[in-house]
Amino acid sequence: MEAIQTANKMFNYEQEFHDFTIDTLVKNAHKYNCDANKWSHIPLKKGSFGYDNLAVSIGYTLQNFIFSKLSNDKIIDILADLVHQGWCINYIYWRDNEPQFDKTFKYIPPYNKLGDTRRNTCTVTDFYLLDKEEQDKDYIIANFLYNTIIRKYVNL
Repeated sequence: MEAIQTANKMFNYEQEFHDFTIDTLVKNAHKYNCDANKWSHIPLKKGSFGYDNLAVSIGYTLQNFIFSKLSNDKIIDILADLVHQGWCINYIYWRDNEPQFDKTFKYIPPYNKLGDTRRNTCTVTDFYLLDKEEQDKDYIIANFLYNTIIRKYVNL
């Protein structure tokens, strides 16, 4: 059966945040990320590691972001930190549980085997201590969330 929720069961793909489903946010964030990096856009498949990375990162960020009257730069920093935390949760789950072998739902294994030194190090490193290249990945998704959802609420 096709996956209907993240492998770690944190988010249903049709769960809504601010009038958007996780599925819509994942699709749009992926396109935004591809455009920002000047990559060809190939849609992610539900149940894939990459799809779940975005679903958990986005869902976790929107669940945990506290709307406040901060400068836009500070808001983007907070969002990027939350995106990183969500990515860590998803990565660790996939690395340690290998949901692609789950018989209930069809989860698609990552293109590259998990457990490499770079990604393992990222999971135990605070966002603000990551190198610029790693931070930039989270900033792209943070900017997407800010432009798509957050900006509407912070300037009320």
